Amino acid sequence: MTVDGATISGLAVSEATWEEALLSEFKAANEAAAGDFAEKLDRVNQDRREALKDAEENALLLRQIGFVHFLDPTVISGNVQVNAKPTRVALSKVSSWFPGRVRN
Repeated sequence: MTVDGATISGLAVSEATWEEALLSEFKAANEAAAGDFAEKLDRVNQDRREALKDAEENALLLRQIGFVHFLDPTVISGNVQVNAKPTRVALSKVSSWFPGRVRN
């Protein structure tokens, strides 16, 4: 996909898989930070479940925020290529799509 002129290529995964990978990155860097991050993710997911329950009762409350979640993406901008950590991109930022993975 292309986002703000940069090409992002990689394995698209579910949000849950992305969260697990991101939590693993935190754990590798700092165990205490990982615990704090896990608690925040739990609160966000609980809020999301409550919002979806409310939206079932009133469809006007349903607000979709769409993201594409990647594991180990490659980001290419000009001549610079970076192998990134778990990344997510808002669908509203995507300007183009392409099938397959970009390889050197």
